[in-house]
Amino acid sequence: MIDATEARRTAEALRAAEARLRQVLGNAPIVVMALDAKGVFTLAEGRSLASLNMEPNQVIGVNIFEAWKDEPEILAHVRRAISGESFTSYDQVRATGSWWETRWAPWYDADKRPCGATGVALDISVRKRAEDESAQALSRLRATLEATTDGILVVDSRGHMVHFNRRFAELWRVPAEVLEAGDDERAFAIAVEQLRDPEAFVAKVDALY
Repeated sequence: MIDATEARRTAEALRAAEARLRQVLGNAPIVVMALDAKGVFTLAEGRSLASLNMEPNQVIGVNIFEAWKDEPEILAHVRRAISGESFTSYDQVRATGSWWETRWAPWYDADKRPCGATGVALDISVRKRAEDESAQALSRLRATLEATTDGILVVDSRGHMVHFNRRFAELWRVPAEVLEAGDDERAFAIAVEQLRDPEAFVAKVDALY
C-alpha cells in the first residue's frame, strides 16, 4: 500500500518540476511545440511565441492544418515530421514576415509507430536580414566594379584570386576560363608574357602580396 504522505510529496515534486520546466521554456528564446497525428497542438511554449503574435499554449487544441492554411510550406514540413521524418527546415511565416529555423522530429506510440511530431524553432529573422543586406551590398559592389573603366583584381591574403571584373580580363587578355577557375599561376604567367619588364612587375606583385 502506498503511503498517502509519500504520494502527496511525489505529486508535489512532479508539479514543481513541471513548473520549473515551463518557466525554462517560457524564458527560452525559442518556440517548442508538439502536435498529435492529426496536427492538433498539444504544446506551445517559448518566449519567441511573441514573434508570432501568440501566447504560450494559446493554440492548444487547434489543428495547424486548419489554422495555418496560408503557410503551405510549413504544413508540408509538419506532414513530413508526423510521417516519421527528422529534419531541419528554414521557413518564412507569411503572417509576420519572420524567418525560422526549425528542428522537426516525430514521436512514436508504444508500437513504435509515428503518432505526432515535435518542433523546436529559433527565430532567425535578424540573421536573415543581415544575410540579405550583405548579399545586396556585395551585388552593388560587383556592379560598381563592372562599371569602372579600370581593370580590378581582388586577391586574398595568400594571393589567390577571389574576384575580377571584365575590364581586367580585357586589359590583360586572360581567358575567362582561367580567371573563373581561379588558376592564379596560369593567369600570372599570361600577364607576365605580355610585359617589357617582367622582373619589375614580379617584384611589384611580391611587394604587394
